[in-house]
Amino acid sequence: MAQQEQDMELKPFPSRSGVFVPRPDVIQGAIVFLATFLIYAWSAPRTVVLEDDGFFILAGYFNGIAHPPGYPLYTLLAHGATLIPMGSVALRVHLLSGLLGALACVCLWRITFLLLRDRLAAGVAALSLGFSRVYWSQAIIAEVYTFNVLLVLVVVLVALAVRQAGEGQQRDARVRLLFLSYGLALSNHWPLVILSTPMFVALLWHVRHQFPSSIRTGLPFLLLGLTPYLWMWSRSQISPEMMFFGPIESFQDFWDYVRRKPYAEIDYSASAGWMDKLQFTRYALVQTGAQFAPLGWLLVLTGALVQWYRLPRDLCIALLLGFLGSSVMLSLLLGFDYDGYHEVIFQVYPLVTFAIAAIWLGLGLEFLLNWLKARASNTQGRIIPVSLGLLVILSILLTNIPWNMRRHDNWARVYAETVLSSLAPNSILFLDGLAEGALAYVNKIEGYREDITLYSV
Repeated sequence: MAQQEQDMELKPFPSRSGVFVPRPDVIQGAIVFLATFLIYAWSAPRTVVLEDDGFFILAGYFNGIAHPPGYPLYTLLAHGATLIPMGSVALRVHLLSGLLGALACVCLWRITFLLLRDRLAAGVAALSLGFSRVYWSQAIIAEVYTFNVLLVLVVVLVALAVRQAGEGQQRDARVRLLFLSYGLALSNHWPLVILSTPMFVALLWHVRHQFPSSIRTGLPFLLLGLTPYLWMWSRSQISPEMMFFGPIESFQDFWDYVRRKPYAEIDYSASAGWMDKLQFTRYALVQTGAQFAPLGWLLVLTGALVQWYRLPRDLCIALLLGFLGSSVMLSLLLGFDYDGYHEVIFQVYPLVTFAIAAIWLGLGLEFLLNWLKARASNTQGRIIPVSLGLLVILSILLTNIPWNMRRHDNWARVYAETVLSSLAPNSILFLDGLAEGALAYVNKIEGYREDITLYSV
Protein backbone atom coordinates (compact mmCIF):
# COMPACT_ATOMS: atom_id res chain seq x y z
CA MET A 1 0.00 0.00 0.00
CA ALA A 2 2.85 2.42 0.83
CA GLN A 3 4.41 1.82 -2.60
CA GLN A 4 1.01 2.22 -4.26
CA GLU A 5 0.43 5.59 -2.54
CA GLN A 6 3.92 6.72 -3.49
CA ASP A 7 3.25 5.84 -7.13
CA MET A 8 0.01 7.81 -7.06
CA GLU A 9 1.54 10.82 -5.33
CA LEU A 10 0.04 14.07 -6.55
CA LYS A 11 1.94 16.78 -8.37
CA PRO A 12 0.03 20.03 -8.04
CA PHE A 13 1.24 22.88 -10.26
CA PRO A 14 3.32 20.66 -12.59
CA SER A 15 5.95 22.83 -14.26
CA ARG A 16 9.60 23.77 -14.26
CA SER A 17 8.98 26.75 -12.01
CA GLY A 18 6.54 25.05 -9.67
CA VAL A 19 4.06 27.92 -10.13
CA PHE A 20 3.40 28.27 -13.86
CA VAL A 21 0.11 26.75 -15.00
CA PRO A 22 0.32 25.19 -18.49
CA ARG A 23 -1.67 26.84 -21.28
CA PRO A 24 -4.12 23.91 -21.72
CA ASP A 25 -5.01 24.24 -18.04
CA VAL A 26 -5.64 27.97 -18.43
CA ILE A 27 -7.80 27.37 -21.50
CA GLN A 28 -9.91 24.66 -19.88
CA GLY A 29 -10.26 26.65 -16.68
CA ALA A 30 -11.46 29.61 -18.74
CA ILE A 31 -13.98 27.39 -20.54
CA VAL A 32 -15.37 26.12 -17.23
CA PHE A 33 -15.60 29.66 -15.89
CA LEU A 34 -17.30 31.13 -18.95
CA ALA A 35 -19.72 28.22 -19.39
CA THR A 36 -20.96 28.47 -15.81
CA PHE A 37 -20.89 32.24 -15.37
CA LEU A 38 -22.71 32.94 -18.64
CA ILE A 39 -25.43 30.45 -17.70
CA TYR A 40 -25.76 32.11 -14.29
CA ALA A 41 -25.90 35.59 -15.83
CA TRP A 42 -28.53 34.40 -18.32
CA SER A 43 -30.78 32.77 -15.73
CA ALA A 44 -30.37 35.17 -12.77
CA PRO A 45 -33.32 37.31 -11.59
CA ARG A 46 -33.08 40.90 -12.78
CA THR A 47 -34.62 42.23 -9.59
CA VAL A 48 -35.03 41.32 -5.94
CA VAL A 49 -36.55 37.97 -4.92
CA LEU A 50 -37.69 36.50 -1.61
CA GLU A 51 -35.95 34.90 1.39
CA ASP A 52 -32.58 36.48 2.30
CA ASP A 53 -31.97 38.02 -1.12
CA GLY A 54 -33.23 41.48 -0.23
CA PHE A 55 -31.43 41.47 3.13
CA PHE A 56 -28.03 40.70 1.58
CA ILE A 57 -28.55 43.29 -1.16
CA LEU A 58 -29.44 45.90 1.46
CA ALA A 59 -26.43 44.97 3.61
CA GLY A 60 -24.17 45.27 0.59
CA TYR A 61 -25.67 48.49 -0.74
CA PHE A 62 -25.50 50.32 2.61
CA ASN A 63 -22.22 48.62 3.60
CA GLY A 64 -24.08 47.37 6.65
CA ILE A 65 -24.38 44.29 8.85
CA ALA A 66 -26.12 41.16 7.56
CA HIS A 67 -27.91 38.67 9.79
CA PRO A 68 -25.82 36.59 12.23
CA PRO A 69 -23.03 35.64 12.03
CA GLY A 70 -22.71 38.73 9.85
CA TYR A 71 -20.91 37.30 6.78
CA PRO A 72 -18.59 40.34 6.71
CA LEU A 73 -16.43 39.17 3.81
CA TYR A 74 -19.39 38.56 1.52
CA THR A 75 -20.96 41.86 2.58
CA LEU A 76 -17.79 43.75 1.63
CA LEU A 77 -17.73 42.10 -1.78
CA ALA A 78 -21.45 42.77 -2.25
CA HIS A 79 -20.89 46.45 -1.47
CA GLY A 80 -18.25 46.57 -4.18
CA ALA A 81 -20.62 44.88 -6.61
CA THR A 82 -23.35 47.47 -5.99
CA LEU A 83 -20.99 50.21 -7.16
CA ILE A 84 -20.68 48.73 -10.66
CA PRO A 85 -22.91 50.81 -13.00
CA MET A 86 -24.62 47.90 -14.75
CA GLY A 87 -28.25 46.78 -14.51
CA SER A 88 -30.23 46.94 -11.29
CA VAL A 89 -28.54 46.86 -7.89
CA ALA A 90 -30.12 43.45 -7.30
CA LEU A 91 -28.69 42.05 -10.54
CA ARG A 92 -25.22 43.30 -9.64
CA VAL A 93 -25.21 41.32 -6.39
CA HIS A 94 -26.77 38.29 -8.11
CA LEU A 95 -23.93 38.36 -10.64
CA LEU A 96 -21.42 38.49 -7.78
CA SER A 97 -22.79 35.16 -6.51
CA GLY A 98 -22.53 33.83 -10.06
CA LEU A 99 -18.94 35.03 -10.35
CA LEU A 100 -17.99 33.35 -7.08
CA GLY A 101 -19.87 30.19 -8.06
CA ALA A 102 -18.09 30.02 -11.42
CA LEU A 103 -14.69 30.48 -9.74
CA ALA A 104 -15.56 27.63 -7.36
CA CYS A 105 -16.23 25.41 -10.38
CA VAL A 106 -12.79 26.31 -11.74
CA CYS A 107 -11.26 25.29 -8.40
CA LEU A 108 -13.15 22.01 -8.48
CA TRP A 109 -11.91 21.40 -12.02
CA ARG A 110 -8.34 21.99 -10.87
CA ILE A 111 -8.68 19.71 -7.85
CA THR A 112 -10.22 16.90 -9.91
CA PHE A 113 -7.51 17.23 -12.54
CA LEU A 114 -4.77 17.05 -9.90
CA LEU A 115 -6.35 13.87 -8.56
CA LEU A 116 -7.01 12.16 -11.91
CA ARG A 117 -4.84 13.80 -14.59
CA ASP A 118 -7.85 13.46 -16.89
CA ARG A 119 -8.98 16.75 -18.45
CA LEU A 120 -12.31 15.45 -19.73
CA ALA A 121 -13.33 13.92 -16.42
CA ALA A 122 -12.25 17.06 -14.55
CA GLY A 123 -14.19 19.33 -16.90
CA VAL A 124 -17.34 17.23 -16.66
CA ALA A 125 -17.07 17.15 -12.85
CA ALA A 126 -16.75 20.94 -12.65
CA LEU A 127 -19.66 21.64 -15.02
CA SER A 128 -21.77 19.01 -13.26
CA LEU A 129 -21.39 20.94 -10.01
CA GLY A 130 -22.05 24.23 -11.77
CA PHE A 131 -25.31 23.00 -13.29
CA SER A 132 -26.47 20.98 -10.29
CA ARG A 133 -29.87 22.02 -9.00
CA VAL A 134 -29.30 23.71 -5.64
CA TYR A 135 -25.80 24.99 -6.40
CA TRP A 136 -27.12 26.75 -9.50
CA SER A 137 -30.02 28.20 -7.49
CA GLN A 138 -27.60 29.81 -5.02
CA ALA A 139 -25.34 31.15 -7.77
CA ILE A 140 -28.07 33.41 -9.18
CA ILE A 141 -29.27 35.20 -6.03
CA ALA A 142 -27.66 37.20 -3.24
CA GLU A 143 -26.45 34.40 -0.97
CA VAL A 144 -23.25 33.26 0.75
CA TYR A 145 -23.22 29.58 -0.17
CA THR A 146 -21.37 29.58 -3.50
CA PHE A 147 -18.76 31.80 -1.83
CA ASN A 148 -18.45 29.22 0.94
CA VAL A 149 -17.83 26.47 -1.63
CA LEU A 150 -15.23 28.62 -3.36
CA LEU A 151 -13.31 29.30 -0.15
CA VAL A 152 -13.50 25.67 1.00
CA LEU A 153 -12.18 24.47 -2.37
CA VAL A 154 -9.40 27.07 -2.27
CA VAL A 155 -8.34 25.64 1.11
CA VAL A 156 -8.42 22.12 -0.41
CA LEU A 157 -6.36 23.26 -3.38
CA VAL A 158 -3.75 24.94 -1.20
CA ALA A 159 -3.69 21.94 1.16
CA LEU A 160 -2.85 19.71 -1.81
CA ALA A 161 -0.01 22.09 -2.64
CA VAL A 162 1.25 22.10 0.96
CA ARG A 163 1.38 18.31 1.14
CA GLN A 164 3.64 18.32 -1.92
CA ALA A 165 5.92 21.18 -0.88
CA GLY A 166 9.42 20.53 0.35
CA GLU A 167 11.13 22.40 3.12
CA GLY A 168 12.02 26.05 2.78
CA GLN A 169 10.45 29.24 1.49
CA GLN A 170 8.08 27.52 -0.94
CA ARG A 171 6.46 25.48 1.83
CA ASP A 172 6.27 28.48 4.16
CA ALA A 173 4.56 30.55 1.46
CA ARG A 174 1.97 27.84 0.86
CA VAL A 175 1.37 27.41 4.59
CA ARG A 176 0.74 31.14 4.93
CA LEU A 177 -1.69 31.03 2.03
CA LEU A 178 -3.41 28.01 3.59
CA PHE A 179 -4.02 29.75 6.91
CA LEU A 180 -5.07 32.98 5.19
CA SER A 181 -7.57 31.08 3.04
CA TYR A 182 -8.95 29.29 6.07
CA GLY A 183 -9.34 32.55 7.97
CA LEU A 184 -11.17 34.16 5.03
CA ALA A 185 -13.45 31.13 4.82
CA LEU A 186 -14.30 31.53 8.50
CA SER A 187 -15.09 35.20 7.78
CA ASN A 188 -17.79 34.13 5.37
CA HIS A 189 -19.67 31.15 6.87
CA TRP A 190 -17.76 29.75 9.82
CA PRO A 191 -20.29 27.01 10.85
CA LEU A 192 -20.06 25.26 7.47
CA VAL A 193 -16.28 25.73 7.36
CA ILE A 194 -15.91 24.08 10.76
CA LEU A 195 -17.85 21.09 9.41
CA SER A 196 -15.36 20.88 6.52
CA THR A 197 -12.30 21.16 8.78
CA PRO A 198 -11.89 17.37 9.33
CA MET A 199 -11.44 17.11 5.55
CA PHE A 200 -8.63 19.68 5.67
CA VAL A 201 -6.90 17.81 8.51
CA ALA A 202 -7.12 14.53 6.59
CA LEU A 203 -5.65 16.18 3.50
CA LEU A 204 -2.69 17.39 5.56
CA TRP A 205 -2.25 14.21 7.59
CA HIS A 206 0.44 13.19 5.09
CA VAL A 207 2.61 16.02 6.48
CA ARG A 208 1.46 15.90 10.12
CA HIS A 209 5.05 16.06 11.36
CA GLN A 210 5.09 19.65 10.07
CA PHE A 211 2.00 20.72 12.06
CA PRO A 212 3.86 22.52 14.93
CA SER A 213 6.03 24.62 12.62
CA SER A 214 3.11 25.23 10.24
CA ILE A 215 0.94 26.60 13.04
CA ARG A 216 3.69 29.01 14.10
CA THR A 217 4.16 30.13 10.51
CA GLY A 218 0.50 30.40 9.61
CA LEU A 219 -1.22 31.73 12.74
CA PRO A 220 -0.65 35.45 11.94
CA PHE A 221 -2.18 34.89 8.51
CA LEU A 222 -5.18 33.11 10.04
CA LEU A 223 -5.77 36.20 12.17
CA LEU A 224 -5.36 38.36 9.06
CA GLY A 225 -8.08 36.34 7.36
CA LEU A 226 -10.41 37.04 10.29
CA THR A 227 -10.04 40.84 10.07
CA PRO A 228 -13.38 41.29 8.22
CA TYR A 229 -15.00 40.68 11.62
CA LEU A 230 -13.13 43.73 12.94
CA TRP A 231 -14.60 45.72 10.07
CA MET A 232 -18.07 44.45 11.04
CA TRP A 233 -17.52 45.65 14.62
CA SER A 234 -16.25 49.08 13.60
CA ARG A 235 -18.90 49.53 10.92
CA SER A 236 -21.69 48.87 13.39
CA GLN A 237 -20.47 51.75 15.57
CA ILE A 238 -21.48 54.33 12.96
CA SER A 239 -25.02 52.91 12.64
CA PRO A 240 -25.33 52.26 8.90
CA GLU A 241 -28.80 52.17 7.35
CA MET A 242 -28.86 48.36 7.37
CA MET A 243 -28.10 46.54 10.63
CA PHE A 244 -30.02 43.31 10.98
CA PHE A 245 -30.13 43.32 14.80
CA GLY A 246 -29.04 46.86 15.55
CA PRO A 247 -25.65 48.15 16.71
CA ILE A 248 -22.99 45.92 18.25
CA GLU A 249 -22.24 47.88 21.41
CA SER A 250 -20.01 45.55 23.44
CA PHE A 251 -17.74 42.55 23.10
CA GLN A 252 -20.56 40.39 24.43
CA ASP A 253 -22.86 41.73 21.67
CA PHE A 254 -20.17 40.93 19.12
CA TRP A 255 -19.58 37.42 20.46
CA ASP A 256 -23.31 36.68 20.62
CA TYR A 257 -23.74 37.94 17.06
CA VAL A 258 -20.91 35.85 15.63
CA ARG A 259 -22.05 32.68 17.43
CA ARG A 260 -25.63 33.27 16.22
CA LYS A 261 -27.16 33.56 19.67
CA PRO A 262 -30.16 35.57 18.35
CA TYR A 263 -31.17 32.42 16.45
CA ALA A 264 -30.98 30.13 19.47
CA GLU A 265 -34.76 29.76 19.67
CA ILE A 266 -35.07 29.23 15.92
CA ASP A 267 -32.25 26.68 15.62
CA TYR A 268 -33.53 24.41 18.38
CA SER A 269 -36.91 22.89 19.04
CA ALA A 270 -37.90 21.07 22.23
CA SER A 271 -39.81 18.51 20.19
CA ALA A 272 -36.88 17.62 17.87
CA GLY A 273 -35.26 14.25 18.44
CA TRP A 274 -33.17 11.56 16.79
CA MET A 275 -35.89 10.72 14.30
CA ASP A 276 -35.71 14.28 12.97
CA LYS A 277 -31.92 13.99 12.65
CA LEU A 278 -32.22 10.72 10.76
CA GLN A 279 -34.84 12.22 8.44
CA PHE A 280 -32.54 15.16 7.65
CA THR A 281 -29.71 12.69 6.99
CA ARG A 282 -31.87 10.69 4.61
CA TYR A 283 -33.01 13.88 2.91
CA ALA A 284 -29.41 15.08 2.46
CA LEU A 285 -28.34 11.82 0.83
CA VAL A 286 -31.39 11.62 -1.43
CA GLN A 287 -31.00 15.26 -2.38
CA THR A 288 -27.39 14.65 -3.40
CA GLY A 289 -28.60 12.25 -6.05
CA ALA A 290 -31.22 14.71 -7.29
CA GLN A 291 -28.54 17.29 -8.11
CA PHE A 292 -26.94 15.40 -10.99
CA ALA A 293 -29.80 13.67 -12.86
CA PRO A 294 -29.94 9.83 -12.96
CA LEU A 295 -26.84 9.32 -15.13
CA GLY A 296 -24.75 11.68 -13.03
CA TRP A 297 -25.91 10.04 -9.80
CA LEU A 298 -24.81 6.61 -11.08
CA LEU A 299 -21.38 8.06 -11.83
CA VAL A 300 -21.23 9.61 -8.35
CA LEU A 301 -21.90 6.22 -6.74
CA THR A 302 -19.33 4.58 -9.02
CA GLY A 303 -16.72 7.17 -8.17
CA ALA A 304 -17.36 6.84 -4.44
CA LEU A 305 -16.40 3.16 -4.75
CA VAL A 306 -13.63 3.48 -7.33
CA GLN A 307 -11.75 6.14 -5.33
CA TRP A 308 -10.53 3.51 -2.87
CA TYR A 309 -8.67 1.79 -5.72
CA ARG A 310 -7.69 4.93 -7.61
CA LEU A 311 -6.47 7.37 -4.94
CA PRO A 312 -4.25 7.24 -1.85
CA ARG A 313 -6.18 6.15 1.21
CA ASP A 314 -5.78 9.44 3.10
CA LEU A 315 -7.25 11.38 0.18
CA CYS A 316 -10.22 9.02 0.04
CA ILE A 317 -10.81 9.58 3.75
CA ALA A 318 -10.55 13.34 3.24
CA LEU A 319 -13.16 13.30 0.45
CA LEU A 320 -15.45 11.12 2.54
CA LEU A 321 -15.15 13.50 5.50
CA GLY A 322 -15.89 16.43 3.22
CA PHE A 323 -18.99 14.66 1.91
CA LEU A 324 -20.25 13.75 5.40
CA GLY A 325 -19.44 17.08 7.04
CA SER A 326 -22.11 19.26 5.45
CA SER A 327 -24.66 16.47 5.21
CA VAL A 328 -24.64 13.69 7.83
CA MET A 329 -22.64 15.53 10.51
CA LEU A 330 -24.73 18.66 10.02
CA SER A 331 -27.92 16.62 10.28
CA LEU A 332 -26.78 15.13 13.58
CA LEU A 333 -26.05 18.60 14.96
CA LEU A 334 -29.37 20.13 13.93
CA GLY A 335 -31.85 20.83 16.67
CA PHE A 336 -35.03 21.64 14.80
CA ASP A 337 -37.97 19.57 13.64
CA TYR A 338 -38.05 17.87 10.29
CA ASP A 339 -40.86 19.47 8.30
CA GLY A 340 -41.38 21.15 4.95
CA TYR A 341 -40.29 24.58 6.15
CA HIS A 342 -37.01 23.39 7.69
CA GLU A 343 -36.41 21.08 4.75
CA VAL A 344 -36.31 24.13 2.48
CA ILE A 345 -33.93 25.89 4.87
CA PHE A 346 -31.68 22.83 5.09
CA GLN A 347 -31.40 22.16 1.35
CA VAL A 348 -28.84 24.92 0.76
CA TYR A 349 -26.41 23.78 3.45
CA PRO A 350 -24.83 20.68 1.81
CA LEU A 351 -23.24 22.45 -1.17
CA VAL A 352 -19.77 21.25 -0.14
CA THR A 353 -21.23 17.74 -0.05
CA PHE A 354 -22.39 18.25 -3.64
CA ALA A 355 -18.91 19.47 -4.60
CA ILE A 356 -17.34 16.28 -3.26
CA ALA A 357 -20.02 14.27 -5.08
CA ALA A 358 -19.02 16.08 -8.29
CA ILE A 359 -15.40 14.96 -7.78
CA TRP A 360 -16.68 11.40 -7.38
CA LEU A 361 -18.68 11.89 -10.57
CA GLY A 362 -15.41 12.68 -12.34
CA LEU A 363 -13.84 9.54 -10.86
CA GLY A 364 -16.78 7.45 -11.98
CA LEU A 365 -16.64 8.92 -15.47
CA GLU A 366 -12.91 8.26 -15.76
CA PHE A 367 -13.44 4.65 -14.69
CA LEU A 368 -16.24 4.17 -17.22
CA LEU A 369 -14.27 5.80 -20.03
CA ASN A 370 -11.23 3.62 -19.38
CA TRP A 371 -13.47 0.54 -19.42
CA LEU A 372 -15.03 1.60 -22.74
CA LYS A 373 -11.71 2.55 -24.34
CA ALA A 374 -10.32 -0.91 -23.62
CA ARG A 375 -13.18 -2.38 -25.67
CA ALA A 376 -13.45 0.19 -28.47
CA SER A 377 -11.62 0.82 -31.72
CA ASN A 378 -9.32 3.80 -32.14
CA THR A 379 -12.04 5.90 -33.75
CA GLN A 380 -14.60 4.94 -31.14
CA GLY A 381 -12.03 5.61 -28.44
CA ARG A 382 -11.91 9.25 -29.54
CA ILE A 383 -15.64 9.77 -30.07
CA ILE A 384 -17.14 7.92 -27.10
CA PRO A 385 -15.43 9.88 -24.28
CA VAL A 386 -16.47 13.30 -25.61
CA SER A 387 -19.99 12.09 -26.41
CA LEU A 388 -20.46 10.58 -22.97
CA GLY A 389 -19.08 13.69 -21.26
CA LEU A 390 -21.48 15.93 -23.19
CA LEU A 391 -24.35 13.58 -22.39
CA VAL A 392 -23.66 13.86 -18.65
CA ILE A 393 -23.40 17.66 -18.75
CA LEU A 394 -26.49 18.16 -20.92
CA SER A 395 -28.59 15.76 -18.86
CA ILE A 396 -27.80 17.74 -15.70
CA LEU A 397 -28.24 21.11 -17.40
CA LEU A 398 -31.57 20.29 -19.03
CA THR A 399 -32.91 18.58 -15.90
CA ASN A 400 -32.22 21.63 -13.73
CA ILE A 401 -33.10 24.51 -16.09
CA PRO A 402 -36.79 24.49 -15.07
CA TRP A 403 -35.77 24.95 -11.43
CA ASN A 404 -33.41 27.82 -12.06
CA MET A 405 -34.64 29.86 -15.02
CA ARG A 406 -35.47 33.02 -13.04
CA ARG A 407 -34.53 35.90 -15.35
CA HIS A 408 -38.20 36.93 -15.48
CA ASP A 409 -38.89 36.36 -11.78
CA ASN A 410 -40.32 39.69 -10.58
CA TRP A 411 -43.02 38.47 -8.19
CA ALA A 412 -41.34 39.91 -5.09
CA ARG A 413 -40.93 43.33 -6.67
CA VAL A 414 -44.53 43.40 -7.93
CA TYR A 415 -45.74 42.36 -4.48
CA ALA A 416 -43.64 45.05 -2.80
CA GLU A 417 -44.90 47.76 -5.14
CA THR A 418 -48.49 46.60 -4.62
CA VAL A 419 -48.18 46.79 -0.84
CA LEU A 420 -46.42 50.15 -0.87
CA SER A 421 -48.83 51.70 -3.38
CA SER A 422 -51.79 50.73 -1.18
CA LEU A 423 -50.60 52.89 1.73
CA ALA A 424 -51.65 56.44 2.48
CA PRO A 425 -49.08 59.22 2.06
CA ASN A 426 -46.42 59.43 4.79
CA SER A 427 -47.44 56.08 6.29
CA ILE A 428 -45.31 54.06 8.69
CA LEU A 429 -45.06 50.36 7.85
CA PHE A 430 -43.73 47.67 10.20
CA LEU A 431 -42.26 44.69 8.31
CA ASP A 432 -41.83 41.04 9.25
CA GLY A 433 -41.51 37.89 7.14
CA LEU A 434 -39.92 36.60 3.94
CA ALA A 435 -41.01 39.64 1.87
CA GLU A 436 -39.46 42.13 4.29
CA GLY A 437 -36.18 42.39 2.36
CA ALA A 438 -37.99 42.85 -0.96
CA LEU A 439 -40.16 45.68 0.41
CA ALA A 440 -37.15 47.43 1.90
CA TYR A 441 -35.16 47.03 -1.34
CA VAL A 442 -37.91 48.55 -3.49
CA ASN A 443 -38.42 51.43 -1.07
CA LYS A 444 -34.88 52.26 0.05
CA ILE A 445 -32.78 51.36 -2.99
CA GLU A 446 -35.13 51.89 -5.91
CA GLY A 447 -36.85 54.84 -4.23
CA TYR A 448 -40.44 53.65 -4.64
CA ARG A 449 -42.75 55.57 -2.31
CA GLU A 450 -40.01 57.41 -0.46
CA ASP A 451 -42.66 59.14 1.66
CA ILE A 452 -43.24 55.85 3.53
CA THR A 453 -41.14 55.06 6.60
CA LEU A 454 -40.24 51.39 7.10
CA TYR A 455 -39.39 49.70 10.38
CA SER A 456 -38.39 46.09 10.90
CA VAL A 457 -40.07 44.22 13.71
